[in-house]
Amino acid sequence: MGACLQCSTRSCLKAFHVTCAQQSGMAMQIKTNPDPESSDLVDVQRFVYCHLHADDDGCDPLTRKKRMDEAIRRARRSMAAKTSRTPTVNMPTISSEAIESIKKQVGSVVSDIVQYWYLKRRSRCGVPLIRRLQLNQKVSRPSNFFASELDQEEQTIYQQFALKRMSLETTRLLCEQVKKRESHKRSHRKVSSLLTSALLKPIPLVLEDILDRLLEKDKDKVFANPVTLEGYKDYIKHPMDLSTMRKKAEKGKYDSIAALRTDVLLMTDNCEKFNVENPYFLQYGRKFRKVALQLLDKEETRERTLDKVS
Repeated sequence: MGACLQCSTRSCLKAFHVTCAQQSGMAMQIKTNPDPESSDLVDVQRFVYCHLHADDDGCDPLTRKKRMDEAIRRARRSMAAKTSRTPTVNMPTISSEAIESIKKQVGSVVSDIVQYWYLKRRSRCGVPLIRRLQLNQKVSRPSNFFASELDQEEQTIYQQFALKRMSLETTRLLCEQVKKRESHKRSHRKVSSLLTSALLKPIPLVLEDILDRLLEKDKDKVFANPVTLEGYKDYIKHPMDLSTMRKKAEKGKYDSIAALRTDVLLMTDNCEKFNVENPYFLQYGRKFRKVALQLLDKEETRERTLDKVS
């Protein structure tokens, strides 16, 4: 057994194990040559040959074959003897003093482990720590199961904690009720504020307030007054501005915020149409349109809420 080698003769393909070759009397030839690249190094070459190509001092093939067979038989007998021999087993030994020391250590450790798991189950009020036992145990238990396991002092402490828990639970429920009450009060006040605002601030006042805020958003006063440029009315058939909207609101021509929205969109559309080649006023009109629509959406939402409440 061992690593497998092959005969060094180029035309031979025989392979054999190192141990088999050693026991059969075969040898390895080692040739050393100086390394041409370095004077301090030596090139070592190893050659192994099978029993047909081994050099046995010029013996004839028959004698060489007999010698090889005898060596193989000796090797097989030696290997068979090694495998048939039962190996000796060295049993570990330990002194009696070491055994007594281990027994003392294990005894204290086991006692600590038992006490730990006893206290752990006791902290769980007797519930088994293994889930399988939890499922298999009976559901019904005596009411005094835990009381019998506790002494008088522990029962007193247990009752005190139970009372504290009940007190905390009652406090939690009261806090939840107060939270719900305050939430309802906030909703009621919000609705009352909307109704009061609707009564004290009718549609004309709401529209006037919207126009004031739109005028504040028009910082360059582009939409504050009518456009007076020549040819503007020839190009824009329906001009509109904030002052014209205010006059219409004073005359009561707006019955809702949606009607005001129509004129605001008309005014911004006229600005975009007339200033196609003027990027400054074009961008200004688009920004104003976005801000105005946000304001109108907010007021319309408030108006719909009032309609639902009323």
